[in-house]
Amino acid sequence: MYRLIFIFFLLETNASFAQSANSLFGKANEEFLTGNYAGAINYCNKALAKNRSLKEANLIAGLACYNLKDTIKAITYFDNELINTKGDYRPYLYKAKLTNKNYAAALNNLQTAIKIQPGNFLLYFEKGNLNFDHLNYKPAIEDYTKAIALRAGLDDANYKLTLCHLYLADTVKACYYWNKISEQDDFKNYETIQSTCHKPYLK
Repeated sequence: MYRLIFIFFLLETNASFAQSANSLFGKANEEFLTGNYAGAINYCNKALAKNRSLKEANLIAGLACYNLKDTIKAITYFDNELINTKGDYRPYLYKAKLTNKNYAAALNNLQTAIKIQPGNFLLYFEKGNLNFDHLNYKPAIEDYTKAIALRAGLDDANYKLTLCHLYLADTVKACYYWNKISEQDDFKNYETIQSTCHKPYLK
């Protein structure tokens, strides 16, 4: 009888312990959604103090640090999330965005994310942005084309394809992608690109 009561006590205590961590994490999410990133980090840390393996707590804390431009802490949280959650592409994606200036590191993170979720158009788009930012226009074209193959009508990718081809002095292809964009005036350089692609033979 004593043993049964003791086991019940342990089960009840563990359930309460987990529920408390989940409750704190719920508050962290609420703070994050209202833009109180410092508050979100605080609640995530409290939740993790009760349950170090709580899924997505490190991710939310990392995103909060990301929004606060605290790169070092954000990467630390994302690395911790990868320990707790196997097969999640998101920490790799955000680490890549944070390490954009380090081409090799960012590319490695994006390639790992793509291996985890190869059908995600956003990952190819971000890989295209990485190559674009580092002036690697030909690889960027491949990435943006793949993103569009996975998500048709992606105006942002068509815009970047326009710029890539302009920088490579291929005006015909640049205008081909420019004319695929539904809301052209939403993008920078609208007047310049429009004046270039307005010629009948480039449509």
